[in-house]
This record gives sequence, C-alpha cells and structure tokens, in this order.
Amino acid sequence: MLLSSSFRERLEKGPYTTTRARVREREGSRRGSRPGDTKKSLSTLAQLMYPALIEEGGNKNEGEGKALERRASRRNLLRRAHTQIRRGAMEVKDIAERAHHAGRRQVEKLQEKPPLWMSILYKSYHKYGGKHLVLVLIFLLYTTIGAVIFLHIEEDAQEELEKKWKKLLDQNRTRQVSTLMGKMFNNSVYLVYIKGNTTAQLKQLIDLQLREYEQELGIRWSQQKAEWNFANALLYAGSICTTIGWGNIFPVTNAGRILTMIYSLLGIPLVLVLLQDLGKLLTVALKYPWFQTKRAVRRILRCCTKQSLLEMRVIEDKERMELEIFDLPIVVGLCLIFAWVFIGSFVMSAWDESWTEFESFYFIFTSLSTIGLGDLVPSSPYLIITMFFFILIGLSLVSMVINLIQLKVENF
Repeated sequence: MLLSSSFRERLEKGPYTTTRARVREREGSRRGSRPGDTKKSLSTLAQLMYPALIEEGGNKNEGEGKALERRASRRNLLRRAHTQIRRGAMEVKDIAERAHHAGRRQVEKLQEKPPLWMSILYKSYHKYGGKHLVLVLIFLLYTTIGAVIFLHIEEDAQEELEKKWKKLLDQNRTRQVSTLMGKMFNNSVYLVYIKGNTTAQLKQLIDLQLREYEQELGIRWSQQKAEWNFANALLYAGSICTTIGWGNIFPVTNAGRILTMIYSLLGIPLVLVLLQDLGKLLTVALKYPWFQTKRAVRRILRCCTKQSLLEMRVIEDKERMELEIFDLPIVVGLCLIFAWVFIGSFVMSAWDESWTEFESFYFIFTSLSTIGLGDLVPSSPYLIITMFFFILIGLSLVSMVINLIQLKVENF
C-alpha cells in the first residue's frame, strides 16, 4: 500500500501527535472535501489510527505477558522453596535417625562392656546399699540447708527482740530501785538518812540483788526454751520433717513462719520415703539374724521337742530356701521397738543427769509416736541432735512393723 505524503510526515514525526494538530487537519479536510475525497480521508484516518491500535494492542499483550511471567516466577519460587523445605526436613530427619542409632549403639556397647567406674557405681548403688545412703544424704542436705535459712532469718530478729527486752527490764529494775530507796531512806517514816556515796552504793547493791533474783527465777526474754543457733536450727528443721515438733524453738517472724509451711511440704514426703526405705532395709537386714535365732532356739529346746538333728536340718534347709519370704512375727517387731526405746532412755538418763529414766522413756516414746508435746526437752543441743538420729532409727523400726502388718494383711 502506497502511503500519502502527509501520512509519511506524520510517521516521521512519530506515532503520537498533538490533539490540536489532528483536529485542524480534520477540519481542513472537511472544508475542502469532495465525494471522492471522503473515501480518501477515511482511509487516511484508518491509516493514522492503525499504528496506535497496533501499539495499544501490543501494550496490552505485553502487560498480560509480564503478568504471566510474574505468576510463573512466583510458582517457580514456591516450588523451589517447597523443595528446599522438604530437603531440609529430610536432612534433619536423617540426622536425628543417625543420632538415635548412634546413641543406641553406644548404649548397647555400654551394656555389653560398661566402664569400670560405671560398674562400680552401679553395684554400689543397687547391691551395696548406695541408694539408701543417697536418700540419707539428701535428707541431711535438705535439713542442713533448711537450718541455715532458718538461722539466717530468725537470728537477727531474735537479737533485736532480746535487746528490746533487756532494755525494758533494765528500765524497770532502775525504777524499782529508785522506789525502794525513796521508801526506805531519807523520809519521816523510818528516820534513816543517807547521803553522798552511801546512796550510790546502796542503789548498786539493790540492783545487783535484783539481777541475781531474776536469774534464779529463770526469766527469759521469750517463751522459747532454746535460742537460735545452728544446732537448734538443725533440730528445728528435722522436727518439721518428722512432724514431731517439740516446741522448744519456733519462728517469731512472718518470713520464718511462711518458710516453715513451704519447707514442710517438701520435707515431710521426703522423710516418709526415707523411713519406708530404711524400714525395708531393716526388714532385709533382720532376715538372717532371725533365721539364726530360730536355729539357736530350736537346738536349745531340743530336749523338749524331741527332734533329731536330721529333722532340724531338713527344716532349716527349707527355711533357708524361703529366706526371701520374711516371716518375722509382728510381736517380735514391737518388742524390738520397745527395746530400742529402753536403750535410748538409758543412754539419755546417763548423759543428762537432770532427767530420770522414766522421763527419758517418756520423751523418746512421745517422740517416736510423733506426739512431741515439748514439755520435756534436753538442755544440751548436741544431746538433742543425738536423740534425733536415735529417734529416726526408731521411726524406721516403726515403719518396718507397719510393712509387716501390711504383708500379713495381704497374705491373709
């Protein structure tokens, strides 16, 4: 198709011409238009609009293509991210499986041939009473930590209250001395006059006599029978865990009382577990001595039972085979408890001469029954600590008897 010169000029100027120029050209063509020129002008207008339409369609197609490209790129990115995530998950799973297999192989290797220190530790814990020792050490550590905390809280408060009490006591004593001096001397009732150094000496003498009288009465700054030190704090922590509560010492601060409640929540279950474990240990420990005791009694009563040595050996072999079954009578267990109480009362009465044997027996019995009235408490804190561990063993005997009763009930 041959293009006109005006169309070529417009093409050279560019596809985009100003609106005013196009309007002027259209008006000029209308003014001088003829029937033949109309077709020519329409074809010219079509030729002018064609490149713009082509460009507009190209722009639309180009925009749609870019959108499609962006969508495709997003899909590719999502596929790549998904692939990377799956690959990472597979790698993590592979690493976890390899670690699991390596740990399993290590455990199997240790089970087949464990190190020497591990074998010694295992045997000492399971076969030689290590687990019992661990429980005792945990209880001692828990009691010691509690004693240190209680002492830190209550000692300062005790010193402060004691200072206030002594100050008030000194003020009251000075007032009483002055009142006595005014009533006894330099008045018209007794006609006894003193002056100078004599007045000061008499005041000092009366004050000294009142101090000695207060000491003889045993007046204390508090209702507590003991003061806070490490031994008494250790005893207090232990009495909380064992639920004895002698009452010879108690906290006077709110922090100490709150700590007592929190401390007992963990200490009481710990002692119950310890007593149950020690009761089982005593049950196992008394199997062989009880077997030997029955052998000795059987031979002593041989003249009465008329049993031959062969019959006795058959019975003893059967009992030795059934040694795992503990058949200690409950009465014998109760007798062991009372024997332990008598031994403890004898030791305490011999150590503390101010106590009689009956008072010592009464103290240990009320302590083993966890009554803990507190009307009798040893004066020496070290004696109290010794009796505390003595009572702990007695409580283990009580736990042993409870286990025996439980076994009898289960077998009944």
